[in-house]
Amino acid sequence: MKLQEQISRIQSMMGAIKELSETTDDVVGNKFWFEYHCFESPKSCDAELWYRTHNKVLVLSIVELGCGDTKLERLLEGCPRVYRVVFEDGFEYDVFEDELMESKEEFERPDAPKRNQQEQISRIQSMMEINESWEHNVKVRIKDILPINYDGQSLQDAIANVKDGLISHSEDNVLLYKVGKKYEIGDGFHRIAQKILNGEKYIIADIKTSEE
Repeated sequence: MKLQEQISRIQSMMGAIKELSETTDDVVGNKFWFEYHCFESPKSCDAELWYRTHNKVLVLSIVELGCGDTKLERLLEGCPRVYRVVFEDGFEYDVFEDELMESKEEFERPDAPKRNQQEQISRIQSMMEINESWEHNVKVRIKDILPINYDGQSLQDAIANVKDGLISHSEDNVLLYKVGKKYEIGDGFHRIAQKILNGEKYIIADIKTSEE
């Protein structure tokens, strides 16, 4: 790449960063109710958000603009706006715009369990999982995946969400648990739903199995 091309590319990147830093909307600076819309488990990488579901947040700034001029356009594109928020306990994190609610009446998911109660459950689960092992990058037939998991989350709901534009951008393998000859979903409902809607028959997964 020529020097001038490198300079132009850097200038373009700096311009985009400057534009984002100066961008605001009618959401920034206001308070909303937050509802977590991803993997509901202490094992989730966003567990801190799950524990704080159904709490109020103050929106600090826009982190990603998303694709589209309106919320509906962005959700239909599967590229929602991302905001930086702060919870009443001072915890800051990035959330999707569809997770910000005007009122409690908009809630769709159950409350998260109390942290101390969930930690007790996790310790018991950890003891039960001592003899479990992982298989990585396994090609799994989608028809062998159970449609509902132990938390009551379903592929049917995930398919509806994807059709509404809530597309997962994760590139990680989905997480499955071996249950006899079938597989239970631990994480990756929306990625599996996307495969189903695309007419694909297989998905790459990390699988936890029990050593007997």
